[in-house]
Amino acid sequence: MPDPRDVPIISSEGRLFFVLGLVAMAGIGFQIHRFFDRPVPHYTPYAPLPTAWILPTLTLMGGLLLVARYHDLGIVLMSGLLVGSGVFASLTVRQQIDEGDDSTLAVAQVVHTALTLGVGFIVLALVLLYRTRTMLSVPVVLLIATLLLLQVHDGIRAYPIRRVAYAVVGGIAVAELVWPLSYWPPSGWVPGALLATVLLLYTLISRAHLQRRLDQAVALQYSGVCAVIFATIAACVTR
Repeated sequence: MPDPRDVPIISSEGRLFFVLGLVAMAGIGFQIHRFFDRPVPHYTPYAPLPTAWILPTLTLMGGLLLVARYHDLGIVLMSGLLVGSGVFASLTVRQQIDEGDDSTLAVAQVVHTALTLGVGFIVLALVLLYRTRTMLSVPVVLLIATLLLLQVHDGIRAYPIRRVAYAVVGGIAVAELVWPLSYWPPSGWVPGALLATVLLLYTLISRAHLQRRLDQAVALQYSGVCAVIFATIAACVTR
């Protein structure tokens, strides 16, 4: 049974690294919020949410967890490259979503979704790699998934309360899978891929619903694609 004390911050091993990492995440997230979450100059019922800080901050979290897990110079260099390019890409895409025209909005949203799923896979997998008790891992996964879903719908004309509700429901759905996956022998990268697949399915369906274009055919198409991905990952592991 996993030791509930053998987790970042609670465990004395590497505590300073994680404390400094949290400070860095808070500082960078706050500065991004200051400069990129601009108030809307006029009233609109579809006011954007202040979510510009979420993806860059979680990108940094993924890099920190990667370094903390593997302690290798190559991983350190790769993490720095991934974090730098990921933060730059996420802020660039966010600017295109906020200020771009209709011709670039669709492309920016696709890239934004891909970045969100990539960051979600890395962060969720690394969280599960610690194999802590579900009473600790489930709230962390719930928070991460909810934040990712909260910002993945940027650029869609929808009421803020609906976006928040969709994000919370999706976060709960993803977090519920942590309990059965905790009994599965494969390492956190495989369960992380499965969680990312569920995150993809929920993102596609909720986006289509918020854009008022969800019907039975679209739902079946998205569900079929994600089911194939899910089954392929599970089959590769159980062979």
